[in-house]
Amino acid sequence: DNSTEKEVMAAIEGLSHQLTVILIAHRLSTLEKCDRIFQLDQGQVCQESKG
Repeated sequence: DNSTEKEVMAAIEGLSHQLTVILIAHRLSTLEKCDRIFQLDQGQVCQESKG
């Protein structure tokens, strides 16, 4: 649900200043605060961009 997702994302955001976080997402809104985004196709990086 939305409230749980917000709590999880807030926790990840708090840690991301100290660690490297690998996040798998299906919605673009989840990736809004990412520094770098890698798109995979068949397990291979097919696109890379800065967030």
